[in-house]
Amino acid sequence: MVDLDAAQSLGASEFDSVALARDWAEHVREAARRILIREGAVLGVGLIIALVVDVALLRGTEALDHILTGLPAQAVICLVGAAMLEWVPRVRAHPHAFGLLGYVVVASSAGYVLGELGGMDGPFFYLAYLLPCVVIGLPGSLPTRCAFTAAILGSFIGTFAAMRPGNLAHQFAHIAWVHLTLISSAFIYFGHALHETSRERFVLAAVARRQAALLEHDNRTLADVVHVKERDLVAATDRAAHVRWEERTHLARALHDDLGQLLISARVHLHDLERALEGVRHEDRVEQLRSVIQDIESSARGIVTGYRESDVPFEVAVEDLVESFRSLERVEVELDLRCQEWEPGPHVRDVCIRTIQEGLNNVLKHAQATRADVSVVRNGNEVRVRVSDDGAGILETSAGDGVGLRGMHERAESIGGRVAISTAEGGGTMVEVTLPVLSDRLDDDAGRLV
Repeated sequence: MVDLDAAQSLGASEFDSVALARDWAEHVREAARRILIREGAVLGVGLIIALVVDVALLRGTEALDHILTGLPAQAVICLVGAAMLEWVPRVRAHPHAFGLLGYVVVASSAGYVLGELGGMDGPFFYLAYLLPCVVIGLPGSLPTRCAFTAAILGSFIGTFAAMRPGNLAHQFAHIAWVHLTLISSAFIYFGHALHETSRERFVLAAVARRQAALLEHDNRTLADVVHVKERDLVAATDRAAHVRWEERTHLARALHDDLGQLLISARVHLHDLERALEGVRHEDRVEQLRSVIQDIESSARGIVTGYRESDVPFEVAVEDLVESFRSLERVEVELDLRCQEWEPGPHVRDVCIRTIQEGLNNVLKHAQATRADVSVVRNGNEVRVRVSDDGAGILETSAGDGVGLRGMHERAESIGGRVAISTAEGGGTMVEVTLPVLSDRLDDDAGRLV
């Protein structure tokens, strides 16, 4: 059995057993009131039905006169008692005392009426064997249960023999008393066991509610901690992104200013050297040196553009990137930009830019092409980036080879995109990357996975 003291071992260390005892007492009182209301209503209706049957079957007999002296009053007492337990506050507050009084009155009245109809050798005394079961389901302590049983049996037997003392005179009367004792003891025992089981369930339910409340509190606390940590992580990520942006901007400015000045100086000295060597046999080497300086300048412009591309609108960044490859004058590059002034999130933007950059780098290095076509088209919830050329082409079996192509695949797949590499119309290679148009929130989440 689980008692109130054991609640502390089942629940939290601060489990209030005094409050639990108070709640249990209130629960017993309310449960007893509800049971007494149901028993009073059911018994009252049953007595009315019995009265109607007796009137129909015993009309004109002396037995009906005895029944009419008690049965209607018993039905009224049961129904009025149930109504008082439901609506009278003073009665509601003391259901056990009022119920005991009601039981005694009804049992006394029944004993009196049935005593008038016959003694122990008749069928009416057998009602005494049913009386102990009336309180089996009534919540209450063991002394309360014993008091209820003794009061009901005593009032019934006392009035049964009150008007006719000979009712209890029977040669086998001792058998009836033994049976009543055994039946009463059994019903008291099982009623008490049922009460203790109900008490155990009540304690366990109270402990479970306590544990659930503590768990809910811990969950809320943990959720608050997670929220704070998430906020701190977002703040740290934002700070890191800001620092990275400042470093990129600083590096881009340094490359533009310092390297730009050096390249200008190199061009001036190259011009002076060209004038000094005019008509000399090494003029082709001067031309090669000029080409090298142009390549360095183009490469530096591409690096600066890459570092500063996030500072300008997406369309401008794409046009600047394509223009940097056009300036190399090695292949003809055509751009088809249909984004409808769309500005993607930072990670979709980065994948688009890197796809174009890697695609054009491959065209210059490997394709042996004379023309490249770049298109960026947004269609509903997708954006498609395509780079194609008229060069030597690429085998599909080797489409996944190479660090650049692997990086292209990884970047696209990290935000839910896909890469397709195939042979372009009329020969050459076509690289097509399809990306979802993510919201800023999803785009940020995707970026944290990259």
